[in-house]
Amino acid sequence: MAARMARKPLLTAVLVAACQAIAPSLPPASPADGSQKPAGSAGASAAPVSTSPPSLAPIGPHRIGIRTADGRREFFDRTTGERFVPRGANYLRAGRNAGGAIVDRVFADYDGGRVEADLLAMRNLGYTAVRVALENCREDCIGDPGGGLRSAYLANLADFLRRARDAGLPVLIQTNDLPEEGGYVPRVEASCCSPFDGYLNSQYFSPIGLEVYREYLTTALEGLR
Repeated sequence: MAARMARKPLLTAVLVAACQAIAPSLPPASPADGSQKPAGSAGASAAPVSTSPPSLAPIGPHRIGIRTADGRREFFDRTTGERFVPRGANYLRAGRNAGGAIVDRVFADYDGGRVEADLLAMRNLGYTAVRVALENCREDCIGDPGGGLRSAYLANLADFLRRARDAGLPVLIQTNDLPEEGGYVPRVEASCCSPFDGYLNSQYFSPIGLEVYREYLTTALEGLR
């Protein structure tokens, strides 16, 4: 694992979360003071999200679109019709894992009230978007040791999306790597080492790596919906 973390990329993919589109299918948001967490911490006992073959149907256009105005292409907000200028920041809560590496614990040790206050402060500073990482906490994270993804972790992320929507901030979800837990990595590493030498080369270039990533990301989006 240490070798995998040492070679970990800064960014491998970005997913755009359509907050307005997914909100109707989610349960009511927790109180603004964060006194009731949506589904407990990521380490809470909860059934993992199914790892059955995923199928993700379209849910409609994203809130932010692209149009031509005065002969120039620009982003615009579909809900207001106004031009959209992305001005944002990464949102994370740094901590250290057992090996001493810096990790992001925002969804693993979730505090809804603190998140809401931070998002409102960002909006008041003039930010128009926010980016979060899907699985930068590594251990005790999005992956379930029993297989698949932790529903409690995804519930925390869904709560973040609702609070960001209410604060008027579209969310970009960044994914850096396959989860350490959940059974995804061993399936890819089993394809090592010919013609690929394992880890990222196997993840990005081998057919099984692409299939595992497709399953992981689709399962995450299905869980959020």
